[in-house]
Amino acid sequence: MKRGDACIKAILKKLRKMKRFIAYYDSHLFDLNRLDNFYRNIAQIDDFEKLSFLELVDKFDRMDTEERLKNLGQPKKSDELEIKGAFKLNELVTALNWPYYNKIDIRIGLLQFPYFGLTLPK
Repeated sequence: MKRGDACIKAILKKLRKMKRFIAYYDSHLFDLNRLDNFYRNIAQIDDFEKLSFLELVDKFDRMDTEERLKNLGQPKKSDELEIKGAFKLNELVTALNWPYYNKIDIRIGLLQFPYFGLTLPK
């Protein structure tokens, strides 16, 4: 067996042992109206296909900041989705290493538009 094969087998073994991290509780996945409500602002970006990568990142960062400012000093609304952990929109597109838990979180945003696609990043 070549050294490359041993590395591949070791990686596959580690991947099988790592836990999956899902951003939403299972109950959220069955109520599509709550998901639509949660993502209503994201769906309202006009001409998003014409924007550059940096313009899209800026829009998402601005939406994140507006959401945080809107919630300052207000009690948490029970009709909004709760996520496991505290995420910023720009953190949804990074892989996070958790060596003490023997896992790597690869967020689904890493593989989705607008951060990744046939023509992006530009």
